[in-house]
Amino acid sequence: MTASTVAIATTIAAAAGAVIGAAISAIVTYRVTNRQVVSASDEARNNREHERSLAREERQQARLLDAYVATMRHVAHWGRFAEWKRRDLTAQFDPPIPEPTPDTIDFTSEALVALVASAEVQRLVMDFNHQLISLGTALGHFRVTSEMASGIEPALAAAAGNALSAAKGACTKVIEAGTAVRSQLARELTLPVD
Repeated sequence: MTASTVAIATTIAAAAGAVIGAAISAIVTYRVTNRQVVSASDEARNNREHERSLAREERQQARLLDAYVATMRHVAHWGRFAEWKRRDLTAQFDPPIPEPTPDTIDFTSEALVALVASAEVQRLVMDFNHQLISLGTALGHFRVTSEMASGIEPALAAAAGNALSAAKGACTKVIEAGTAVRSQLARELTLPVD
């Protein structure tokens, strides 16, 4: 082997080593870069899923807030009325305490509750409305028996006293049912923290 052959063989070996080194470097770079790209893609997908989940939760909370505000307006108005009526039935004030100013009740609150509220809130609102109906019945019964006892049938004074007691009890039940609704709404509604 001559010196020129050795030089050519050495040059070819060096060139082949450089090509193999470049190929290995390219493969390693591709694998590392590909791993980074896949990792970044997975992280971006996870971030998008998390953001969508947060947006869904925020929309659900906004719906709950609308429904629960409408429900609380309904509950608060009738709770104030029951408090006023219980006070009015218990003692006569001079001048009389005026009836609470009615709120502009949004009667869609029951529909909103039926659509977005939990089963427990639905049950409590139904119970509250049932107590309101019972209060109206008790107040009507008291009015009729007290009118009859004061004029037509004085012997009905005991019945009027029982009707008064039942009306006061119905007022208390409305107030208690309203408190239960209010507490459950507060537990379920989680406002976003900024």
